[in-house]
Amino acid sequence: MKLSIALYVFLLSLSLQANSISFDEFIEAHYEGGTKGFLTLFYENVNYPNEARSHCVMGVVKIRLTISETGKVEKIGFYNKLGYGIEEEIVRVIELTEGNWKDINAGNSNVDILIEWRINEEPEKLGDIRIVTEVQGMTCMSTTLLEKRMRKYIKKEKYNKAREVYDFLMYRNPHSLKYINEGKTILENLN
Repeated sequence: MKLSIALYVFLLSLSLQANSISFDEFIEAHYEGGTKGFLTLFYENVNYPNEARSHCVMGVVKIRLTISETGKVEKIGFYNKLGYGIEEEIVRVIELTEGNWKDINAGNSNVDILIEWRINEEPEKLGDIRIVTEVQGMTCMSTTLLEKRMRKYIKKEKYNKAREVYDFLMYRNPHSLKYINEGKTILENLN
């Protein structure tokens, strides 16, 4: 099974002279080496933790990165966590960007960046960064297979079993509106 580690990065809040700019424009202007330097740093340094690998950890982690006006990584906050060393690896790699930020927000304030770090069994779409690793001898259940299994349980009205699969899918991606809506159906029928 191949796992795809994708990093989707969005500029959360930055306004320069009343004009918003894209993340790519921001990186080109404010990261040493521009987009190529930023992507290279991630490609060369991201590692899928052994503990996560042995537990078949897949899912989405949303991160808020705050960079000070002096270019220092001020804060790394997690909206959700997957555990098994994933967050520690994210912090380690983001800390490697320290010293590469320049001319942040013209001395006005900190800059917040929203990062969506996806670990999936198959690539969903092209992202800013994609690192694919081969996991030898793993029998991790894919998200697609889990979704099919949950829908099969719902169709057969086995709501307790559907709830178990639903809980696991929500662990992998707690921000999925699709899962939240399917969960409503399951919970309505459990009562």
